[in-house]
Amino acid sequence: CLKVIPAAGIPDSVYEVSPVLSNPNANEDAQKLFQYLCECYGKYTLAGQHCEYGTIGMECHTINKVTGKYPAVLGLDLMSYSPARREHGGSGGNSVEQAIKFHEQGGIVTFCWHWNAPNQYLKDGTDNGNPRWWGGFYTRNTDFDISAVMNGRDPEGKALLDRDIKAIAEQLLRLQDAGIPVLWRPFHEFDGGWFWWGKGGSENFKKLWRIMYDRYVNHWGLNNL
Repeated sequence: CLKVIPAAGIPDSVYEVSPVLSNPNANEDAQKLFQYLCECYGKYTLAGQHCEYGTIGMECHTINKVTGKYPAVLGLDLMSYSPARREHGGSGGNSVEQAIKFHEQGGIVTFCWHWNAPNQYLKDGTDNGNPRWWGGFYTRNTDFDISAVMNGRDPEGKALLDRDIKAIAEQLLRLQDAGIPVLWRPFHEFDGGWFWWGKGGSENFKKLWRIMYDRYVNHWGLNNL
């Protein structure tokens, strides 16, 4: 037989979170946003939508057409600012401009980053009919070995990672200068092996995360994340 048994209730302590960010120098914009999220936690769910072109994109346009409102949270991607894509003639996109516009309308902005591996590590040929660089963040399209970089066997790869981190820091600094806090979620889906940052195991991923955090917070002074 199949028995259905009620699960134990979620204890109230789960929702007792402290509004303290990991960065002690987090600016007022970031602190206010985090305070708001903590106040909402366990009580409300904020509607969000990832949309490349912001409020004028198809997804947000459709939501507004049906409901008369826009989502509270707009998801955007810094992919087009990756040096590897720019080297192939990519325009860089306008995600930062879309974020500024959405913030001015009262919305919350979250950014991911489909981080193209450096071009020196791309495989030859195509992937599903597209050039490999188009999906340069996928493990299948690159020979980039995060383990070798994190363990010091590939200093060139480490230098290129620092270069890419700097390129994205320049965009995040634009948002900081505009007074915009960012829900920052790099290295998404890291527990799978389909992106290069997730294929080297947990210890190498943690090393990569700490490098990213140190460069953005301590070196570049990004206090809006």
